[in-house]
Amino acid sequence: MANKLCDFCLSEGKGIFNQPKQIDDTHHCCKKCRKIIESYDLPVEFGLFQILVTAEVRLREMIMGTWLEHHSIEESLKRYYQPIDLPLHNLEHYVTSTNASIHVSANKIPTTQAVTTIKDVSGKTIHNLQTDEEGIEVEGLLVQTDAALYFLSEHFINVHRLSNIATDCEDTQNINVLDQAKKYIYHVDHADLFFLKSLFYKICLLKQNETKKNLIYLSSENTMTLTPGVYRVPKNIKSGTYYITPKENGSISYKDASGRVTNLDEGRLDLDNGSLLELTSEFEFRIKDKNHSD
Repeated sequence: MANKLCDFCLSEGKGIFNQPKQIDDTHHCCKKCRKIIESYDLPVEFGLFQILVTAEVRLREMIMGTWLEHHSIEESLKRYYQPIDLPLHNLEHYVTSTNASIHVSANKIPTTQAVTTIKDVSGKTIHNLQTDEEGIEVEGLLVQTDAALYFLSEHFINVHRLSNIATDCEDTQNINVLDQAKKYIYHVDHADLFFLKSLFYKICLLKQNETKKNLIYLSSENTMTLTPGVYRVPKNIKSGTYYITPKENGSISYKDASGRVTNLDEGRLDLDNGSLLELTSEFEFRIKDKNHSD
């Protein structure tokens, strides 16, 4: 009997009892990969996130790009980003969610009931209780949309900008947020899967925008508006110091010439030759901030 190949780790089965098992008409899965997939509470099938969790970390982003060479963006968004039964704000889109918990000071928890839908979250209903490692554990639902990260619990709501999430952290059991020197640590079962879903959503949007013509509107000698898309320095934008203001909800991912990635949604940004900008919405770029003299 010929040895079968696992379609996830590409290892070859050995012996009668250690052959990868067939999971559909064309794919097989070995015991090791099946165990990994099930540990993430994913169905054992040949899907993108099953491939990602069984792959080496360094290969995951490349695998996402390869997946989109064989599957349409529309198909991928429809398959992996079905909205949950949780009303959102207008023009806000669901990305991913997971059960989570955070330790907070017991005496800071309100006694009133918090709102139960994101649609009802506003400045008046946000509490933003930071982590207190000596506090009590509060369970809730952690939800990421294309606009913000929400923690919904029975008595309080935390809301964070996407740019404040520590996406480069190797901690697979916690999602860390640093907001104005305050630390928020959300314990989850699989932080890496949460970030993989977030990253693939972002890649889908960027690829979608790349199919359209990136536009730069010049409103003055020093000010321009960039539409969503990918821009290179100095090919599309000249190098220099810019002050950035969002025109709608979105974020900017900036990769410098050395490959270091920074995420932000407003403020000052120094652009050097060889760097790359990825925008998920429209932003205004000013070469000299009107409130600054530098």
